[in-house]
Amino acid sequence: MSESQNTGNESRRRFLKVTGIGGPALLSGGAGFVTGIPAMAQPRQAIADEHGPAEIDIAFHRAAYQSGSADDDHTAHLTTDGSSVTFWESKPHNEAWIAVDLGSPRLFERIVLRWGETYPGRFRIQTSGEGLHPQTWRDVTGDIAATQEVQSIPISKANARHVRLSIPAAPNAGERGYILYSFEVYGD
Repeated sequence: MSESQNTGNESRRRFLKVTGIGGPALLSGGAGFVTGIPAMAQPRQAIADEHGPAEIDIAFHRAAYQSGSADDDHTAHLTTDGSSVTFWESKPHNEAWIAVDLGSPRLFERIVLRWGETYPGRFRIQTSGEGLHPQTWRDVTGDIAATQEVQSIPISKANARHVRLSIPAAPNAGERGYILYSFEVYGD
């Protein structure tokens, strides 16, 4: 990392060479921000502040599974890809679930869901510590009312390999399934 020299009232800028994201790039930034990388290529990470250290989305690029999807173009793995344009869409009217495999048991304290234009009336968060194909799930929340757009859900220090969003059937729901752009799990 090298710094450029500025004169007058200009702020100091930092430059960083990054490779591996579509080839090398020269990035600049200041005051804790980095520019030059598309937002979706960056790992989802909260900026550290006076409230504590930065949190990391431990579900980023992890495997995700589903009970079903509206079609083959909107499947579960798209909720952990970091893109703001891809999404999972459940089948309409059916009970639905989407689960993220964290690879090994991990500690986490918060789930962030980024809903699309259709979202359920309620849902639950469940966990499992079992291997590749869990059969037993434990509720870590009761029923939660879904809200439009971004929903942050505090979890009481959970330790699990799998995290699942479980949505009950809604026979009177609209023509489309539920849309989830992002399933984020923040922890160690």
